[in-house]
Amino acid sequence: MVAEDPNPVPVAVLPGLWLGLSEHHLPFGGTISVDYAAYRAILESIVRSLRALGFARLLIVNGHGGNIDPLAVASRELAVAYDFPIVATTPWFLAPGRLTDRVWAYARNAGIPMAPPLGAHRLVAATVLERFDQAVADRMVA
Repeated sequence: MVAEDPNPVPVAVLPGLWLGLSEHHLPFGGTISVDYAAYRAILESIVRSLRALGFARLLIVNGHGGNIDPLAVASRELAVAYDFPIVATTPWFLAPGRLTDRVWAYARNAGIPMAPPLGAHRLVAATVLERFDQAVADRMVA
């Protein structure tokens, strides 16, 4: 729950998934990767469980660049299938300037394009909820 909110909303904070789509790391050894169907099935199990528990919306914060596109597709599919608003994002889109310069430098040097961030904000949680509601509203209009 957000402590500063006079009307706190229950929030479930789940542990990060330890695997995802990482086939591009297989040549480095020691990498465990799943295909899209397995990744989506894991996400679907989470969505189904949270929906059954009465949660009204879901924000997924991704922690691995290889999952960005599969997560975007799966979250859109699952939002429709379960009539459950889902927004997926990645930390470096939420907090520009707060991540180490090493991440930005690595992406630049490797030629990895970085999507525009949400922008700096003192209260990241408030920004995320605001953007979540806007994203859901935009999807309803589309």
